[in-house]
Amino acid sequence: MRLFDVSELFCCNTRDEQRDFVSSKGGINEHARAFEVEVKKRPDFFADFIEEIIYVNSIDITYIIHGLRGLVEQKYNFNKVKTIVHKTIQYRKVTDHNISEIIWIIDYFIENEYMDNEIFEFIVHAALYGKYPDQINNPNDLIFDGINSTRGSAILKLIQITFKPEYADRIFETVIRVTEDQMDSVKACVLFRLACLNHYDLHRSFGVFNKLVNTSSEQLLKTSLWSAGYYKRSFYKEMIPYFRRLMKYESLHEDTAVLLAVTWLEDINESKELLDELLQMSDKARVKMIHVAETNMFHENSSIQKKCLQLFNRFLNDESKAVSDEYSHLFLRLSPDKFEALLPSIKRYSNAPVCRNNPYYFFEYLFKCTAKYPVQCIDLLGNVKIFRIKDDEYRYRNDKALNVIVGSYNALLKEKHKNKRQIIRSVRLFDRYLKDRRFRKEADLVLDKNDRE
Repeated sequence: MRLFDVSELFCCNTRDEQRDFVSSKGGINEHARAFEVEVKKRPDFFADFIEEIIYVNSIDITYIIHGLRGLVEQKYNFNKVKTIVHKTIQYRKVTDHNISEIIWIIDYFIENEYMDNEIFEFIVHAALYGKYPDQINNPNDLIFDGINSTRGSAILKLIQITFKPEYADRIFETVIRVTEDQMDSVKACVLFRLACLNHYDLHRSFGVFNKLVNTSSEQLLKTSLWSAGYYKRSFYKEMIPYFRRLMKYESLHEDTAVLLAVTWLEDINESKELLDELLQMSDKARVKMIHVAETNMFHENSSIQKKCLQLFNRFLNDESKAVSDEYSHLFLRLSPDKFEALLPSIKRYSNAPVCRNNPYYFFEYLFKCTAKYPVQCIDLLGNVKIFRIKDDEYRYRNDKALNVIVGSYNALLKEKHKNKRQIIRSVRLFDRYLKDRRFRKEADLVLDKNDRE
């Protein structure tokens, strides 16, 4: 098809065109999306054409925007895209919906660290005077609502302009005005990545943050968590009321615990008091601490390592099923090459209630370590006091413990200087399992499998 034919087709497809009920099928949006697909296939072929149809008023702007989207997705020549965007803004009447789509195309400008006065003022005007949002459509997802509206998407884009210090004052002036917006979804878009402006003025940025988080809105507070992570070190004392507001909502306990724990790891020791308070009241917070400990226990900073081991050991007597399960899953992710370094803490765990409550992945982990550490693995297995656990808790665990014994036994047999005492010990332990009716079937299966191998 020639470009002339494409242009004629676009002129035929106007907004008055009949389409399927409650659908864009057969209408201009479907045709524009199809055009976008073709542009992505042949951006060089269509780039000049997209620029030309800007001046053809009988062709709807939707085609231009979808053409631009196709060029951007293919990372087409930035200068050409920039020219088309400028001309579209200058020569076409854009609706609020069109403005939102152009703002998303401006991502390509930010990606290339380019901004000029015309585009900048276009974004500022949209952030302050865009028609939408005019209602909350997703009260449980303010960010989704915000970024799919004119004012929300514009203010978020403005905050992401971190490479033009000459625009800093104007950005802050606009952001401060937007804090008075009537819609929480727009305020959420400010909070979501507000810390990007720290690059210009940390104290001014935090002032905006502190104003917006002085709220009882759970969903608005939820959108502040990413930015809070960049303020906590410099403004911890000022943020204590903020942290207490977060602690009122169970849905925010996990993220709040992480914020406070990382603050403590970074040697803001005053945060320990609030962290302890939260950990006493929330299972979710305690579960998250096990993950924090796992993530940072091998940090190059020895102080952070020490504190993470404290966190690991802290909840070993916890009766919560969620806490026991999280400890168990930690061993699913733990590499056997960390065994020796963590052995003191693993010993404590093997003797603790949380291990007996769910030793499933712990036994799997021990089995992985038997080749190199057979004696230690037998010791740790014995610490679990497995025979004392109730019958109904063994329906899915029996063979895991048995595999540890057999794996250790085989490793001991392969040693050049055989440790007869440990070999006899492992045989006797396995024999004990054979004599227990709960384990007899699984013991026979493990033996059969070992013989085949």
